[in-house]
Amino acid sequence: MTRNMKKLITSYKATKKQLKSMLAQVTNSDQRASADCVHGTDQEALRSSLAASIRDVEYAILWLETGRQPDNQRGIERRSKEQREILLDPFKMQSYVTPGTGGCRVGVSDAERDLIDFYLQFVTEKERECYLMVHGSGFTHEKAAEMLFLSRGNISTLLSRAQQKIEFAKNLTAILAMAVFFLISRGAKTLNYERLFVWGRSHL
Repeated sequence: MTRNMKKLITSYKATKKQLKSMLAQVTNSDQRASADCVHGTDQEALRSSLAASIRDVEYAILWLETGRQPDNQRGIERRSKEQREILLDPFKMQSYVTPGTGGCRVGVSDAERDLIDFYLQFVTEKERECYLMVHGSGFTHEKAAEMLFLSRGNISTLLSRAQQKIEFAKNLTAILAMAVFFLISRGAKTLNYERLFVWGRSHL
């Protein structure tokens, strides 16, 4: 396991601890509710969202520690067409690979480039090379196989693994955003937990 991966696991364990603290804080707030706090069924929905977020983080930690997707019964190469759709905008991927290309209809901002860099950290060097060749440069599987001295079957396998890992990374991004928002806001007297978690869960 690499040093960066160990740091990532440590970070998500810290996030899990923070989420549990938030859940305890929301539960305790029932006894000191005010006009600025969430009440009734909304409070229960909020607790449910927090509990779900904790499960998501635990799932992510298990995946990172074992290197395998927990409870995955079907590889991405055996999923339906809808499940195998490209997770990153192909036009943005083209601009990412070749910045400033005049023929590309969609540009990539610095923030979007950083986000793509983050997603691609989860794939191996060979998976990244294959993914960028096919989805960034527009090469066919056959051409990519020829250039990388691999079989078309190997190209399909590398792309499938990269897609699965990017999907995982996109889910983690929403969880991380929630944790960052909490850290920024924890000094405030009143936190709008409801809006925070409705937003976070809608992006998972």
